[in-house]
Amino acid sequence: MCPSFIQLKSFVKPFIDEHLKTLNPSDPRDLMDDYLTEMKEGKSDDYSHFDYADLTRITFDLFVAGNDTTTNMTQWFLNYMARFQDVQEKIQKEIDRVVPSGTLPGLQHRNELAYLDAAINEVQRHCSMAPLGGTIVTSVAGLSHKNPVYFEDPDKFDPSRFLDKNGKFISTCDGFQAFGIGKRQCLGEQFARMELYLITAALMQNFKFGPPDGEGPMSIEADIVPVTHMPRKEQKFSIKYRN
Repeated sequence: MCPSFIQLKSFVKPFIDEHLKTLNPSDPRDLMDDYLTEMKEGKSDDYSHFDYADLTRITFDLFVAGNDTTTNMTQWFLNYMARFQDVQEKIQKEIDRVVPSGTLPGLQHRNELAYLDAAINEVQRHCSMAPLGGTIVTSVAGLSHKNPVYFEDPDKFDPSRFLDKNGKFISTCDGFQAFGIGKRQCLGEQFARMELYLITAALMQNFKFGPPDGEGPMSIEADIVPVTHMPRKEQKFSIKYRN
């Protein structure tokens, strides 16, 4: 057994042990409960490969696989806010109107922060951080996101394309593939959306982002690595605290 898997197993094992101690097959609390129940009861031959090693890998994937993705998407979001100051200001005005002073934005405010969610979607569309989505059968998200059949004036950065006529957030639409499509759609989509909302809302509430003083407009060019458009790691910001 390779050293990296031994470390992985030691990290995840306490969570599995705790779930085993408190497992109630008739009242599953989460994916781990469902997995352990199937392991114990073995109702389907289709899941005969279920074992602790596989559960360890799945659990680690859920916690870690999205970590870099969320971090990089947060940087992309800040790059775009620094570039498009009018969008940033509109988000901040929305937060100031909705969230009480001295309170961090929470999930209870989300329905009223539609423009923020729309801006997150538009950053995901415009930068297409994962231009190829899925496994074995891939979706070419980068092409779809810049296709005028789906998005009018696709090269324009415009969060309002994800708002309906009443200003309500439209979470997805034809051509939007930030989280993939079909059976290979990202398992952690809802968790990732929640993370991005909470992180960006707190940052927008408290700070103003711009290009470094004395420099021109913020770059939104990507570092191209295999199957991913990464934000430039050396990109610097001007960050000012909002009073």
